Amino acid sequence: AWVVLLSILLGMCVQHLWLNVPWPRSRTALFLLPLVLFIVVVPVIRYPPRRWSVVIPSLLCVPLLVHAARCCNITYPIEWKGSGELRHMVDLLERDHLPLSAQRPIVTLSSADESQGPLPYYIATRGIRWLSSTPRKAPDPFKPSDYYIVEYDGFDQVDQAHWSLLYRSDVCNTSLYRDERFRNGEPVIVHHDLRDMEAPNLPGAVAEDHVSGRQCLRLDASLLRPEDLAWVVPQDWDGADVLATGTMMLKQSNDSTWMTLWISVEREGRMVEHRDLAASSQIVEFGHWTRVGVELRTTIGLRAGDVVSFGAAPYTLDASFFVDDMEFWVLREGSAP
Repeated sequence: AWVVLLSILLGMCVQHLWLNVPWPRSRTALFLLPLVLFIVVVPVIRYPPRRWSVVIPSLLCVPLLVHAARCCNITYPIEWKGSGELRHMVDLLERDHLPLSAQRPIVTLSSADESQGPLPYYIATRGIRWLSSTPRKAPDPFKPSDYYIVEYDGFDQVDQAHWSLLYRSDVCNTSLYRDERFRNGEPVIVHHDLRDMEAPNLPGAVAEDHVSGRQCLRLDASLLRPEDLAWVVPQDWDGADVLATGTMMLKQSNDSTWMTLWISVEREGRMVEHRDLAASSQIVEFGHWTRVGVELRTTIGLRAGDVVSFGAAPYTLDASFFVDDMEFWVLREGSAP
């Protein structure tokens, strides 16, 4: 026990000094308690000065034994029970999603709180950078997405009319749902805009690096963000909702900051819907060009004059950012074949 405890403490010091890992605190240091108590209890039992000295240390061991019994479970951890079968749900999602395309380069997922924590691990280790996950904090509703992971506190938010159940874990009380909208029939392209950064005298244009053509944009203190792409809902619109997708080619030098992508809907000068995400989760290798994207499914029923726009901006300029080939798609759900 002494060796184990000293090894753990030494490992903490090495990680803190070498890798800048924070010191354990609160519940992250709770595992040290049984180790310390074990070291205290064993000598007292082995060399008892009095008769009752055996009883007291034994009582101290009861919480440890109870905790050990509760840990005899290989399906899920007690604290993160909802994520116990997340790996299987990710397997299903990988097999089930529609093929990626220029109009839909990413797959969106609205995930419950406990399942959101381990998701970046699966995204990184499996190379599924096209999976864009947005956490849901109860009691807020789920963000409209392609898929939904619903835990114990979210079943009242399930849309029975448009979601279908793909998998349910009775042990973890967690379910995976698929949104059936924009799956049946070919979607109708309502709007498409491409900005290839080839316009003459374009502010921020540089020729040192680009994807297509002769130049791209470099974001710095003189140009903090590229100009938004936008679509104005026409006068004859019938109130239908749309799926808006914005993509761009991005080259980011390092992971010290991130580029935020967003799509928003404005009505009479007021933002009524919005979705954003950090593009860093989609970057496979920093310092190389990568296509990144964001999606928004509107839910408010669009009106004539509403403005749907796609924009992007870096959080800070601690890294160099190059942007090329911005595209903006607005799709309307097609008829089932």
